Amino acid sequence: MPKNKEDKSGGSVLSFSPEQLAALASVLQGGSRGDQDGTTSQTNIIRLTPAAARQLLSTIATDVQYGEKFSKEEIDQFVKLYNEAANKQLDTVVRTVRERVQSGEVKGDVSSTITNIVTKEFPQFFDPKTFTEDYIWSKINFGKEATLGAKSLEALQRARAIANDYGKYLISNAELQDAAKRLARGQLTDAQFKAQLNQVAVLEYPELAETLKSNPNYTVRQLRGNKINLISDLLEMDPNEIELDNPVLEAIKGMSISDSKRYIKSLPQIEATTAENENARQAATSLARAMGFGV
Repeated sequence: MPKNKEDKSGGSVLSFSPEQLAALASVLQGGSRGDQDGTTSQTNIIRLTPAAARQLLSTIATDVQYGEKFSKEEIDQFVKLYNEAANKQLDTVVRTVRERVQSGEVKGDVSSTITNIVTKEFPQFFDPKTFTEDYIWSKINFGKEATLGAKSLEALQRARAIANDYGKYLISNAELQDAAKRLARGQLTDAQFKAQLNQVAVLEYPELAETLKSNPNYTVRQLRGNKINLISDLLEMDPNEIELDNPVLEAIKGMSISDSKRYIKSLPQIEATTAENENARQAATSLARAMGFGV
């Protein structure tokens, strides 16, 4: 199996054992043409074994907090996919070196030329860590919260909280789960996700479109904040529980504050509030006193 060594940028590059370099050199020096299907003949130079695959998967699974065990069938599938992908991408390097050998540009040690091309010209031609991460993340189902590790669950909750600030139904569950996966993987930032939602919100909230365009850092919830707080105060509700599609909020979104107050106070649910009950009690007490009762 090729060694996976860290580069200075924190990523990883693929290097080769002396035996693999010798095999590559033999391929390069042994023929002047590729195979009939257009590929070179080095398809088995990179060979990940099941034991090495299990160790690689286990290491990456721990890092991404994937707790499921890998079956023998999954290990075999991963080995097949890994070897096919690595050797296919290696074909690009082989063709490049072969052309230089045939042109006479490369003289002497072919192995050093291979190493030079891999590390300098194609440093990311195959990254075992990224390939393994892709394989494992493809198995993580963000639609099944009970199976998620802490890292994935936190990303899903974060994505949901961000999305709710633009509207509970602004994007689909599939889009939300995809965003959560990319947040967990570091492929998407909170700011980038908000920017994407902002573009959709501009179309869904035409009355807020200009403000959202000129102030992309604002969320729909922030722009609706005064009306949400008004509903919260008058109906004695937790503002965090007032969704953007709340029927009262929808009804007053185009009203002035004074009109909004009058509308909310006309609603039946106002009678259940502590403030309204207190007003009623005081009114009853005042009436009783006015009528001469000793209250």
